[in-house]
Amino acid sequence: MWQGSRMRVAVVAGPDPGHAFPALALCLKFRAAGDEPTLLTGTRWLDVARAEGIEAVELDGLDPTAADDDRDAGAKIHQRAARMAVLNRQRIADLSPAVVVSDSITTCGGLAADLLGLPWIELNTHPLYRPSKGLPPVGSGLAPGATPST
Repeated sequence: MWQGSRMRVAVVAGPDPGHAFPALALCLKFRAAGDEPTLLTGTRWLDVARAEGIEAVELDGLDPTAADDDRDAGAKIHQRAARMAVLNRQRIADLSPAVVVSDSITTCGGLAADLLGLPWIELNTHPLYRPSKGLPPVGSGLAPGATPST
């Protein structure tokens, strides 16, 4: 078990409830362990986090710009993340975190941590699926196998 001093942690998550809520829950766990988490997310959840005693600040760059193409999932996750990493770099630096936790969809947290030379961890907010004997891996895009009829 960690026996050091309090650790400052920046937790970055987008504004969708399925990402903001697990990030807030993680912040509560950090606080219960004696650490100092700060949640960076959309404005919708800032007061909710603060009501739970968690420091929360707005994550800049969530709104798409004219250059963003939300029809392209790869560009949405990575191109926007690169722009957001630059926008949030100083905000994260000002928190002086020992580590950054970045939601799996809001990858700008990890990119900003890289820019700052900080370690970072990815928060996967989705359940871990048990492998199926009859279906392809989740997310593989493969169709289920079919036995030819005779």
